Amino acid sequence: MRRAAFASATRADLLDRRLHDARTVRASLQMFDPDAEVTDADARIPRDVVVRRDHVDSWLRTLTAIRLVIATRLGITDDEPDVGGRWYQAVYGLAGIPPRAPHRSRG
Repeated sequence: MRRAAFASATRADLLDRRLHDARTVRASLQMFDPDAEVTDADARIPRDVVVRRDHVDSWLRTLTAIRLVIATRLGITDDEPDVGGRWYQAVYGLAGIPPRAPHRSRG
């Protein structure tokens, strides 16, 4: 009950912050024409975006929100990697990084 009441009380503030963050990211991307036709080849060309120091948190929160939306739509609900899996071991091995224990969220 307390959790639901807290979520209800803070929902408007959270949505306001998300809107502010999204507008900050969008303003950073204004140099790219949103109406320009982009081919598949054009979309694969790397482009540099300079993120102002005071906009970093907005970018990180927005990218995290986008990642969560994509994961939800793809049906990905478990964010813990298979530490013992051969692909996990292979990727970390190729990079020369010893595998570490997965982060466990408190939820």
